[in-house]
Amino acid sequence: MKGTVINRKRAASAEIKNTSKTKEQYLPKGFPFLNFSTDGVEIIPGGHAFDGSYIEQQLMWNGIHVKIESAYNDDELLLLITPLQITEKKFFWYVEGGILRKRSGTVVRKPNTLLAKSDGCKVEIFSTHEINDICFSLKNPYLSFIFNSEIGFSTGNKRSLT
Repeated sequence: MKGTVINRKRAASAEIKNTSKTKEQYLPKGFPFLNFSTDGVEIIPGGHAFDGSYIEQQLMWNGIHVKIESAYNDDELLLLITPLQITEKKFFWYVEGGILRKRSGTVVRKPNTLLAKSDGCKVEIFSTHEINDICFSLKNPYLSFIFNSEIGFSTGNKRSLT
């Protein structure tokens, strides 16, 4: 599953990957491109704030059921992904850095974060989960995780789930 969350100045893209011994699958890129009848995807809209500062949705695909919450506070973006049901299949979650179209900038991978610089602005993406450095063939720097428990992402300040 790949989704992009954008607020006033920040955007974050995250994707989920399913692997088994015989087959690897990605959920297609982004909700507008999904063919819900053939991709087996179900998205359930949830609560949201009128100003867009909080959005909740649930996603079911290929044996996994997750709740995805996004919020922003001042200039900080927060994402929380909570597994509601996971099968015995192994799932990975990754966050890929990038610069929005028609902007110049760079994204670099630091040991435990991504750092984006663009138009005099610097944004660091933190995670609450242990990074597992799973090898994916992606065009941009990314952080990868075994997805077996709740995971959070933040910009600006490192956060914890407690």
